[in-house]
Amino acid sequence: MPNKNLELPNQPTLASGQEPEAARQLGSEQAQARNGNVPENEPQGDTLEQQQSAARIAQEKEASAKTSAGEEGALDAKLNPTTKLLQGAERILITPGFALGFAWINIHVWFLNRIFGEKLFCNLGKEWAPTDPSLAASLGLGEKILLIILDVVALVALLVAAYVILEIVRKLYPLLKVYLWFAQFS
Repeated sequence: MPNKNLELPNQPTLASGQEPEAARQLGSEQAQARNGNVPENEPQGDTLEQQQSAARIAQEKEASAKTSAGEEGALDAKLNPTTKLLQGAERILITPGFALGFAWINIHVWFLNRIFGEKLFCNLGKEWAPTDPSLAASLGLGEKILLIILDVVALVALLVAAYVILEIVRKLYPLLKVYLWFAQFS
């Protein structure tokens, strides 16, 4: 028959009325330890497992604090799908899809960014350096200058193409008149 007066080693003996209170206190301490809210003046645990758990929780808190504070601007740029579209359009500029990429960049910069703002359509330069505002500003200035130069070149190319087409039509118009004159007899 087991002896009821045997005590387990390292366990305090509680009177019968103290057991529910001690269980509640132990449960609240365990919940605080899981959340990482262990008071600094109390020891963080007697066992190695409890100490490792507390250290892991502290590391996770530090990592989450660094992530939230250091990359807040980067998360906005990373999560913004229009930023990815702008990057893709800039990469397309060196492929045969030049016109589509060029059109999207112009629409993004000169229209959508001005209408809907920076939160939805980022400024030029911010798509490549979302966490460094000074680098993004200098990249943006360079990109805007390059975009203006490309816009002027594209405008001149369109005017030259229109002039060439009109000259061809002007040279061929007399032949067209002759063809139409012969076509009326057939």
